[in-house]
Amino acid sequence: AFDLSNSGYAFRIRLDRPGGGVTLSWFDGYEPYPGLLITGFRTENNTIRIELTGTPFREQVAGLGFETAVGGWGVRGEVAWRHTAGYRDNYYRAWPDLRFTAGIDHSFGNLTLLFQYTGHYLTDYEEPVSPGNPSASPDDQMGYFNRMMFRQLDRMSHIISLYPTWSLFNDVAEARCYGEYNFTTREYLLYPSFMWKVSDRVRLTAGGQIFHGPRHSLYDLVRPMMNGVFLGMKVTF
Repeated sequence: AFDLSNSGYAFRIRLDRPGGGVTLSWFDGYEPYPGLLITGFRTENNTIRIELTGTPFREQVAGLGFETAVGGWGVRGEVAWRHTAGYRDNYYRAWPDLRFTAGIDHSFGNLTLLFQYTGHYLTDYEEPVSPGNPSASPDDQMGYFNRMMFRQLDRMSHIISLYPTWSLFNDVAEARCYGEYNFTTREYLLYPSFMWKVSDRVRLTAGGQIFHGPRHSLYDLVRPMMNGVFLGMKVTF
């Protein structure tokens, strides 16, 4: 049933000056990616199976960002503070953290490069119980997995990314490749793609994505489902 207390709100204020722009934002609502909650157990073929449900949780996020240009280079950065309540007693909720990003971009003829650093810092840190611990309960194991999804197994994590875009044949085609590397977890992601404008109304795309990481890391768990290639066509009427 509809309940006003389940609603959320957000605002964003932007100030543009000749030297650049500054933004201030606030969000109070539910995290778009819910955590996983154990809702029951059942026996099937002499095997105990755990029933999981995606469970949303409320958060407040305050952000401050800027962007400017220095000698033909674009420079931008943002800091975001996230607050959640009851995270110690509800393992499906993300813990409070700080997220900060700094990036630069520049065009070299038809080639544009975007380089970015992203950091995550847990303002209240407690080492999670490892699933390999004999004393770990089902709640401990799900709490570990949820913190893995939210990038919160470590107090601090560091990620760099590079995103080159190359315009070809007088803007008839475009090649892109997004890549990132997590220095903390030693995971990486590659996402190359190629787009061809067949006509003003038809575009063809092809590409793939590669997730990789150490054994039992997040990217190691998702790569059997996520690794692959894709083909696409977009027709505009």
